[in-house]
Parts: sequence; structure tokens; C-alpha cells
Amino acid sequence: MNDGVLYDELLGPGLDAARWEVLQFPLDDGGIWRLEEPEAKITVGGGTAEIRVDRYQRSHDTVQIFDNPKHLVATVDEFPVPRAGESVFSVQMAGHAIGGNPDDYRDAFFAFNVFDMRTATIFDHLVTGTRALVVHERLLVPGVVDPADAFTWLVEAPLSVGEIDTSRFHEYAVVLDPGARRVRWQVDGRLAHEARDVDVPESVRIGFGLFTLHQLRDGRSVSLRGQGMSGCWRELRVPA
Repeated sequence: MNDGVLYDELLGPGLDAARWEVLQFPLDDGGIWRLEEPEAKITVGGGTAEIRVDRYQRSHDTVQIFDNPKHLVATVDEFPVPRAGESVFSVQMAGHAIGGNPDDYRDAFFAFNVFDMRTATIFDHLVTGTRALVVHERLLVPGVVDPADAFTWLVEAPLSVGEIDTSRFHEYAVVLDPGARRVRWQVDGRLAHEARDVDVPESVRIGFGLFTLHQLRDGRSVSLRGQGMSGCWRELRVPA
């Protein structure tokens, strides 16, 4: 169990605007693209935040990183990652798929995000209706990341992690170790994946939300298939 600091007690009735914001990005035409579902139902209280979308509506036809996140909430604060020692970020999550294929991570999942947009570096845990996977990603952000350096890797470790009941809360942690150039993903204290020779960012934010991961096809999104997702998060902890 992560003995770090509880970032937010999640007492409700809504998310604290001083701590959380819907992630958004500027568009070339001067507009803003918000990672926000128009009919998302957000419930906060008793130490838990829930986001429920019965039917996804948000999509983007030309930018993959705008199409994937349907509703993404991130911390206002950034957290320094000391160059010596380990920094642990963790959460307890549960949830379920609404329609779609609960075995297919591309259709819908809820996630815990540890990220740095300056370097477009992503360390995530994602959970479908039946599966838990980890994500190591370098986003293809024009002007920030060369296309040759962008990647999205998903790893599933069913034998080392064991069976996950996604309707019950499990603890998901990301352990950053800049000195060793290493990142570890853990589920209930068990190693799910380890990445070596990683340029660990100097600071990160954390977030949570609902996603799809269908690749754009012929200049259009194919991520909307009548499906939705419900995710719950609690015990969001950051280093002391």
C-alpha cells in the first residue's frame, strides 16, 4: 500500500476546482478542445469520485490523442519527481463497461494517469470491464515529439498480477525511479510491468477518466459504437 499523501479527500458534492480540471488543448483555429463528455454524470462524496457515461459522444476525426480520451480530469498541481529515490503515485479503482465489448480495451476503459505533457510522456493503468493493462506512451504531439519517437505500448500480465475483479476496488500504482531510469507499474502490490532506460520527467500530474483506443480510419473516428463506461476512483495518493 502507498503511504503517500492523500491528494483529495473527495468529500463532494463535486470535484474541487482548486484541485481538478478537465484537460484541454488549443486548436490551430484558436479554439479549445476539451476532453469532456457532454452527458457525463460525475458523483463525488464519501471519499470516492465516479464518472459515468452511458453512451460516448465525444470524438475527433483527425487527431488521435483528441479522439481517445472521452472524459479526462487532471490535477491542477504538478508534483516534482526527485532525481534520487522512488516516487509512488497510486489510486484505488473499480468500474464496469456499459455496452460494447468488455474484453476489448479499444472499446472502453477507465484509467489512472501519471503524465507530463511537456515531454508527452504517459504512464497509465487502464481497466476494461474484465481486464487490467498498463500503458507506456510517448504521445505524437506536433512540435514536441518527432513521429519516429512516438509510441503506445500496452502490457497485460495476467499470470503475475492474478485475476482482477474490475467491479471491486484494487490498488494501482506507478513507481518512478529517475536515478535507475526505471518505471514500475503495480497492481495490489504485485509487479505488472517494468520499463528500463526511461527518461523520467522532472515533474508529473495525475488524472483519471474514461477512454477508447480505436485507431482513426480513412480520416474519421470509429470510436463511437453505442458504448459507455463507468469508473470509480478513491485513495488518490502522491509522494509526501
